[in-house]
Amino acid sequence: MGDPAQQDSSYMDRLTAMGLLRENMFMGNPGTYALSDISEDLPGSLRPLGHIIKNVLPSHTIISEDPEKRKVQIQGALDKIKAARGSKQELAKEMGSNALNMGLGSLMGGLPMLALFHLLGPRGIRPKGMMAGYRKKLPGYAGGAFSPGEFAKNIGNSQSPITPLRNLKKILSSGKRFGHFAKKTVNDSLTGAGIAAMTGAAIPLIAHSTQVSDKALDEAKKIMEDQPYITSLPASEMLSVIKQKKEEQDSASGKLKNIGIGTGVGALTGAAGGLTPAVMNFGLAGLSRLVSKKPFNTAKLMQGLKRDVLTGAKWGAGLGALSGATTKNYVEDEYATMPHQRLNNLPTQLDENQETTSYKI
Repeated sequence: MGDPAQQDSSYMDRLTAMGLLRENMFMGNPGTYALSDISEDLPGSLRPLGHIIKNVLPSHTIISEDPEKRKVQIQGALDKIKAARGSKQELAKEMGSNALNMGLGSLMGGLPMLALFHLLGPRGIRPKGMMAGYRKKLPGYAGGAFSPGEFAKNIGNSQSPITPLRNLKKILSSGKRFGHFAKKTVNDSLTGAGIAAMTGAAIPLIAHSTQVSDKALDEAKKIMEDQPYITSLPASEMLSVIKQKKEEQDSASGKLKNIGIGTGVGALTGAAGGLTPAVMNFGLAGLSRLVSKKPFNTAKLMQGLKRDVLTGAKWGAGLGALSGATTKNYVEDEYATMPHQRLNNLPTQLDENQETTSYKI
């Protein structure tokens, strides 16, 4: 069988180790993590993006740019992972503490952000009549030739992407509208807080139950030291733990392969991320209907599910392609694993009758 420490790690082992390492680095600074972990607080149609970008802002705000300081952070996280393998009593204590800190932190950061979002009311730019000038170029159009001046005039009819003053006037115009604004803000923030609390509780539980190997943790450590930020994207993290030879990594075919894998993986993980807010909305809507005894609008919820999954898939595919183009796969030091490399640490002795160095084994 051989020494377990020398056995090769599996892909899933390394991927799990990367996820645990990053999350435990975040937990080393819970206050900053709670305030920067706002992706779950994205409202409405933007919520599916939370799963894709949830580690981006915390990584940039918590993980040090200084290589030596980053090594200290990584080692501290590794110590926490190994400690989570201990007693169930300590595990339960850490799960509860993480869930409470992350849930409350999400509420504190999410409520004002969501209130501002709903007040601004972003709706996307809808250029009313903006294409009128272009339409005159179309064959068979009765209006004649294209007029650049008319096109420039129609740009002025474009609608603003935000309408804060109009929204504020509507919100304050009646108690009913203010109540709807407050309810929507609170519901969105509770959804984000619930996701954050579950994430916080899951981190030590995963470390306790998976028993990820020390070798996989050591490999994740090397990846985190070299690529701490780009691997905060899901597709990039998955690509970084694929073992590859140095010549393969530097080749054009290897890079194209990575882009293709990253695009596909990004689309799948993005679509899967779109399921989370839909499930949370199903639960909240069901509870609300149960209390108010109103009929359950399944069609509306299914429409939201389809929207969230498609949104997640599109953004995931785009960011996955970026991940494939910029992420380096893990290249193991093949020379260090060769049998003759063990001789480097043995004492040497110079034979007086020879010009070469011999080794005593």
